[in-house]
Amino acid sequence: MQFTILNAQGMREAALEASSLDAASLTWGNKCWEESVVREALTNMSRYPLPGGGEGGFLDPYLLAPAGQEEECLALHRRQRKEDPHFAPDPVASSDPRTIDTGGRQE
Repeated sequence: MQFTILNAQGMREAALEASSLDAASLTWGNKCWEESVVREALTNMSRYPLPGGGEGGFLDPYLLAPAGQEEECLALHRRQRKEDPHFAPDPVASSDPRTIDTGGRQE
């Protein structure tokens, strides 16, 4: 099975031949990181069931999608990032200081 690797901007980074999403993730992880980092990344990987029985995954910061299903996988990933509170933006990193709760103090 052919997998496409997309970077954080949604651009094609690489293509891999693998028997499953797990195999593709392990192969890509080993190309990018040390073994201990790969194990943690695989544990934290988000999975996306796709129409037609395929499966994609988010191996931060890469999206792995079966070839031909990149758009569906990207759409599922974007929807999860909007709906999941774990992906909410950090208010401390906000460029607008008025959005930071200072407990009533003037900064």
